[in-house]
Amino acid sequence: MNGLTARWAGSVEGDSVCSAAGVWPLPAIPADGAAGPAREEPAEALGVPAGQAGGPAGELLPFTARRGWC
Repeated sequence: MNGLTARWAGSVEGDSVCSAAGVWPLPAIPADGAAGPAREEPAEALGVPAGQAGGPAGELLPFTARRGWC
């Protein structure tokens, strides 16, 4: 997740605040069940093997929803 945020921050010009923590589950959950590039590309961006990304991402979504963060 830190690598994803660093890549985003490196591509932004000027002052900005960004974090991959809020969007990390979005590519992680479908990547877990995908094949080919649809599995490989999100895993590379997330820095986590696709087969290991879905579980933690699925646990994070209810946590944020209960607190009104999404």
